[in-house]
Amino acid sequence: NIYKADNSIGDGITAVLYTLNNENDIFDCLTSILNTGYDQLLVVDGESDDNTVPIAEKFEVEIIKSKRGFNFQRSAALAKTKHKYLIGLEADHRYPGEFCLKMKNYLKKTDLISAQAKLKVIGANNYFENGLKAFYEIHQDAQNKADIIGGPSIIYSKFLRDHLMASTFKGGSADTERSEIIKNLGFKVGYAPIYAYQYEKMNLKIFFDKYYWYGKGDHHFYKAFSKQWNFKRRLRSLFHVFNRYIIKYPIKMIKTGKIKYVPYLWFSALIRYYGWLIERIKDR
Repeated sequence: NIYKADNSIGDGITAVLYTLNNENDIFDCLTSILNTGYDQLLVVDGESDDNTVPIAEKFEVEIIKSKRGFNFQRSAALAKTKHKYLIGLEADHRYPGEFCLKMKNYLKKTDLISAQAKLKVIGANNYFENGLKAFYEIHQDAQNKADIIGGPSIIYSKFLRDHLMASTFKGGSADTERSEIIKNLGFKVGYAPIYAYQYEKMNLKIFFDKYYWYGKGDHHFYKAFSKQWNFKRRLRSLFHVFNRYIIKYPIKMIKTGKIKYVPYLWFSALIRYYGWLIERIKDR
């Protein structure tokens, strides 16, 4: 309620697009954002060495050049944020009309401190891309509850300044760390019944790299927090991927007629555990 009632800054929306070598997506992404109802649009670039920035400069947006890394880019964005609501956007997403305004209106009427839009995969052309599409359909389901949220999401900018600026995680564990901090503070997060569209080209190499990156993040998160957890909480963290990707979601896939994408889930789980194990070995 304190953050809802805060009037120290304008009641508008700052939309932040974080970029790093997104020359293939930036034009279509920014074009989709223009009619979404934001009051301020920032493009925070983390040292791209392709045409991301020159393409962004063709739009009426404020471009901020930051040191590479999510925490650096987020800090750079907050230094320029003028409004009460901050929406983090990603270049491989496309945003429908009034997306930002709808996200703000949804957050205002809930008891959530942050909400994530649901994602629909568009332009899926092969097994891996259709597997990701099926995963989102199962993962997001019809419910609005969530333990961990990523992008695109909305949050009160003052809360972000007050509580999340000390976070140090990067890569695949950044969202997990942020959600853990929010949960420990007693706040809630969840899904908004609002969709954005994900356009992600994927092949075997991209598939492997994606889930290996998540696996590395899983280990970084476990290493940082496991010492303060009890035995039960440690087991839950270790078996989280197994329970979800090997058992729970495959059962849902079978029940909804998506059985051919069960191997997508199983292999993604194996790759995540492989990434976890490699990071574990490196730490020794």
